[in-house]
Amino acid sequence: MVRANKRLRVQSLRFQGPVYDELLRPLQEGRAAEIPRHVLVEGPTGTGKSVGLAGFIKGYMRMFPGVNCVVLRRVKADLAGSLMSMWEDEILDWNDPWDRWMLDQGTGRIPSHRSRDVYRYPNGSKLWCRGVDQWARVKSMAYAVVWMMEGTEFEEEQLEGLATRIRARRSDPAELPWRGLICDTNPEFPQHWLHQRALRGDIHRVKTTLRHNPGYFDIAADEFTDAGHEYIGEPRKRLHGHRAQRYLDGERL
Repeated sequence: MVRANKRLRVQSLRFQGPVYDELLRPLQEGRAAEIPRHVLVEGPTGTGKSVGLAGFIKGYMRMFPGVNCVVLRRVKADLAGSLMSMWEDEILDWNDPWDRWMLDQGTGRIPSHRSRDVYRYPNGSKLWCRGVDQWARVKSMAYAVVWMMEGTEFEEEQLEGLATRIRARRSDPAELPWRGLICDTNPEFPQHWLHQRALRGDIHRVKTTLRHNPGYFDIAADEFTDAGHEYIGEPRKRLHGHRAQRYLDGERL
């Protein structure tokens, strides 16, 4: 029951807020060409950035057979307790035949997250899980979508290098309408290179707030839910000053 309730909340998260409006909905409505080629999803913790982007990746893989997608962190092992756990526990659904196939056969039946490095769909699409510490393996492949998870872990040169790996493959659909790079981050200090790229227009910024998380904010009532008050209250006991403003309020200092 706990897992089912968590999935229900995550389904709601996917379909509310700017990540859905600017990424997933255009994909669903056949307007993928409108999605910017480089996207920065920025907001404090708890706004649903990772869930929204995972929902986008899942939709992309299902719509376009044979595509290669990759999600990266600085160290590959860090994906085991973050993206890979979330992907299996919250994004995939055992009641969906394709998701069930991915969880059973599409992982190569490798039980350990640390040893597993790819998720496959029966239509041939793949989500690779890599780290910058595996750079030789990353740069040897071409991808339709590159997701830099926790963008502040990366150097600007790494983003530029990853952008060169976004290219057509023979297995891609003939008319693939969008290829691109996405990353997510908490707001950082004004001099940070990701912020500066967004200011120059080199990457399109999508801002998220806790109000975009329906588990924490009731839009109809225009107020935070009990869960939202609890979520905000606990970190505020530990975070103060500029750290609270950055990681809870999403302010750049």
